[in-house]
Parts: sequence; structure tokens; C-alpha cells
Amino acid sequence: MVNKAQTFTEFLNDPERSDFNSYLEHCKEMGYKVYQVEGIVIYGFGHMDEGIPADIYFLPGKLKEGQPFEAFVKESLLDKQNTIYDMVFGHLRMRNRKLASVIESMKHDTVSFSPLFKYQSAKISYCKITFNLFYGDTSSRFQPDPKVSDLIINFKDQPFTIRCKYLPSEYGLPVYFESLEF
Repeated sequence: MVNKAQTFTEFLNDPERSDFNSYLEHCKEMGYKVYQVEGIVIYGFGHMDEGIPADIYFLPGKLKEGQPFEAFVKESLLDKQNTIYDMVFGHLRMRNRKLASVIESMKHDTVSFSPLFKYQSAKISYCKITFNLFYGDTSSRFQPDPKVSDLIINFKDQPFTIRCKYLPSEYGLPVYFESLEF
């Protein structure tokens, strides 16, 4: 059991901390609101630090039971209501000591980006990200640029244009990443 007076840094460094469930228990004790979102993750297109991408693209959405991943990706990218989020990812290593092996072992397909990115390739997969809405004092947090731009993603030799922006602060901070099967 985590002591309520323990700071978050102390919690992360606590040798008694064994798994993600203890993190969720800590959040509950501290009054944080934690929630999970499934979706498409695109990674491996930029800087990687010890197997962990610095940034990812995340498109919230739930794969229907029995739906092929390829059909899910195409349907999600075609939906003009959808927005894909550019988000900082590297700091998630603090809560998942095995993150590099999770990333490396993820089942994935490949995509490439528009000519602007010189058709740089990346990996696309399915995941669940846990967000924490009340992670300390959010008043001084970096406010992401609200600008929306278009991102062209080539998947299975078909170009898709989707709205793209930085992950809004309303999501909270991403704190945990899980690979999901498809």
C-alpha cells in the first residue's frame, strides 16, 4: 500500500511499487482521475531513445470485435470527423520499465507520410493509453498549440488526409502505454 503523503516521484522510485495496478491505486488515493483510451498509434518516424519513440501520433478509436486491422485503419483515416494527435511519448518510460520491449514486440504494419516528409516510413499498431487528468498542478503546464493541420498518411499504397494537432491538455497527461492485439 502506498502512503498518501508520498510524492509522485517517491512513488515512482519506490522499490515496493510492483506494477501498473499499484499506480492506479496510488492515483485513487491521491484523488486523480485516470482513464484509458484505445486507438491507433503511429511510431518509429523520429528520434528513438533506447527503443522508445520521443513522439507518436495517436488516433483514438476502438477496433470492433472481428474487424480486420486494415479495415479499421482505413475507416478511421477516412472519417473526416477524426483528428490524429501528435503527442510526446518518451516520458512514459517512467511508469513502464519494460516500455522498450513492449514497443519492439508490438504487432504492426507500415505507413509512410506525405512528400513533405519525403515518404518517411513508420509503424502503425493498436494500443491503449492511460491518461491522468489531475497530475499535480496543471496551471503552469505547457499549453499545446491549438493549430490544426493536415497530415497525409500512405497506408497500403493509398493516401489519406487527416486533421492533425497536438494532444489537447483536456486529455490530461499520458501515463501508461499498452499494446493491444489485433
